[in-house]
Amino acid sequence: MSVLKKQLMATSLLIWLGVVCFLMILGESLNLGLFFVLWLIGILAIFIVFDLSYAACPSYITNMKYVVSLGILVFGIYVLTKIMGIISA
Repeated sequence: MSVLKKQLMATSLLIWLGVVCFLMILGESLNLGLFFVLWLIGILAIFIVFDLSYAACPSYITNMKYVVSLGILVFGIYVLTKIMGIISA
């Protein structure tokens, strides 16, 4: 069951990123910051759906928590630089 959940997580993330890329290309607005924010939203949603807080924590969930934490940190830095750019302008 664990391997199936890993595959479902990876497949759902790839589908989400494919949809995001398709819509960004369709809208002709390729923006790395927007892509990162939408990636983070997708990975957080997938993490919430597949999180097993009531059972023993598999190693891939622990690794996923590190990836989510790093993503939130990078997102915070990105938002902070955008705010600083607006304030300084």
